[in-house]
Amino acid sequence: MFVVFKVEHFGCINLISKHAAFEEALAQVKNSVAAKLSSASTAFQTANGYYHCNIDSISVTAHAPKNVLLASANADCNGESTDWGIFSVDDAAQFLLFKNVEYGPMSLLNAFESFDSAYSAMKEDLAKEANEAYDMDFTAEDMEDKTLSNDYSIFLGFDESSTDNGAPLATANLCENVPVIDWCVFKL
Repeated sequence: MFVVFKVEHFGCINLISKHAAFEEALAQVKNSVAAKLSSASTAFQTANGYYHCNIDSISVTAHAPKNVLLASANADCNGESTDWGIFSVDDAAQFLLFKNVEYGPMSLLNAFESFDSAYSAMKEDLAKEANEAYDMDFTAEDMEDKTLSNDYSIFLGFDESSTDNGAPLATANLCENVPVIDWCVFKL
C-alpha cells in the first residue's frame, strides 16, 4: 500500500490518502500540487506573487522498500510552503509513526500493530531528540511530564479515540531550536 502525507509549513500534518498502486498515489500528489498552485494564484492575482513547485520521485518496482520516501513534492506560494510525501507501507500495518523536520526531510519511522507501540516509539524518539537539543538525560516516560512544555518547549498530546479521518491520533513536537521537529501517529 502507498500512503500520501501532506505537511503545511507552520500548519497541520495529515495522512491524505491511501492507494494500492504508486502511480495512483503520484497522481494524487500532482493533483494536490496543482490545486494548491491554482488556489494560491487566484488568491494573489493582484499581488506580485511568486509560485514554484518541485516533484521528485524514484523508479518504483513491485517491491518498493517499506517506510522509505518514494516521491516528494513541494509547492511554495508567496512563502507558504506545502510538502507532500509518498511512502510504501506494509498492508498489515495499523498505525504509522511519521516525523517531519522543518526545512528538512519527512520520514516514516515505522509501522505498528498497536497505538500503544507507536505512541511509545514516538516518546522514545522525542526523548532522544530532546536529549541532543538540551544535553539532558530524559527518558521516554519523562516526555509525559507537562512541565517540559514550559521549561523546554516539548509538547506531547494524543486523542486515541479521534474519528477525524487523516488527522493524527497523537502528536509531539520539539520547538525550542530551529528546526522544529514534529511527530505524528496515524491510524491506517
